[in-house]
Amino acid sequence: MNHELEARLRDALGHASEHAPHAPGDLPRLVVSRSRRRRARTHALIAGLAVAAMAVPVTMTAAGGQGEVTTGTVVRRDIFAEVMEGKTLLGDRLVVDTPSIEGPMLLWLARATDTKGDTGTVFCEAVSERGGQSASCGNVIDGEAQATFQGSTEGRFSSHDVLYFGASRDGVAAVSAVAEDGARIPGKVQRPGDAPRSIWTVSAPSKTKVTAFEFTDTAGKVLARVKKDDFPLPEATAEPVAPTVEMPGGLVAGIYETPDRTLVWKRDGQLVASHLVRAKDLMKDLGGRSRPVELVADQGNWFGIADSRTARVALVRADGRSATADTRPDPWHLGITLFSGTHELAGEIYLEGFQIVGYDRAGVEIWREEHPASEPAWSGTR
Repeated sequence: MNHELEARLRDALGHASEHAPHAPGDLPRLVVSRSRRRRARTHALIAGLAVAAMAVPVTMTAAGGQGEVTTGTVVRRDIFAEVMEGKTLLGDRLVVDTPSIEGPMLLWLARATDTKGDTGTVFCEAVSERGGQSASCGNVIDGEAQATFQGSTEGRFSSHDVLYFGASRDGVAAVSAVAEDGARIPGKVQRPGDAPRSIWTVSAPSKTKVTAFEFTDTAGKVLARVKKDDFPLPEATAEPVAPTVEMPGGLVAGIYETPDRTLVWKRDGQLVASHLVRAKDLMKDLGGRSRPVELVADQGNWFGIADSRTARVALVRADGRSATADTRPDPWHLGITLFSGTHELAGEIYLEGFQIVGYDRAGVEIWREEHPASEPAWSGTR
């Protein structure tokens, strides 16, 4: 008898023994927990207080006589209203499509008291990213500065173009990013209605090293040159501490100490996603309860980690179309499995909604997570 057949028989017998009637029987259990918008999932390098906006109720239910199957549903809140508590909106909000996070970004100005205790104009942002939402506001803008650099999507683990952004005073008509080789990459300067300052944006290839931003007037005269602050992710320069694993879709998974023990996914040497894998963090929600799966969807790839029982993972789109991926045991003995699949289906899966389902080696469903259709969770912008 071959090993695969033996494994299937063991799984089938295991289900039969584990889920046969017991006396006295336990009542179905309901566990509600909040999902962790992990550093490993977003790595959003933003000053100020970030507001997470995703919750995952997890229910343990009996499913078709197969015993307990872990199921979950993603729920979202209005993050704009939450981050604006105690602040005053200054002008209209600017919605920018940002391929680097595969979702829209909201940029605006507000009056607030920052973490230093200063009161004045602050720059705020909200993002809708891979099904999650987050928002934050920075410290008070220097009122004397002709222009300021406020942030970028550089820390969002993507090989798409990077969006850089900030604020500028009256008189600034144009902005360009200055590359290390001296090349200029033009951007946009836009003035939201009734806003006290303009908002500037520049989109540049992720492999282009941007060193500064140049601001000019209508005649092309340089008014200001602002150096780009570098906040490199430790994973960008760290070396893996164990052998890496090549996965479908051109992905490479490896273990890094950054300083926390982290499983990092890369494509063409570029960071794509990561998961904290210390024992106390591994596949845990904010309440410390175990989760069966952590999913990432990026550029036609869907991949992640699942619990050790999982032999196959299915991505089921809202219209019923599906794709599957077999798992691989992790070579680092973390007690998880790795999966990576590709889909050639048009559309952004989080906007449409989908389900991710896990099966054991006997083909029995052991967990399911539902992601309803996800429009940006902020109000009045789309």
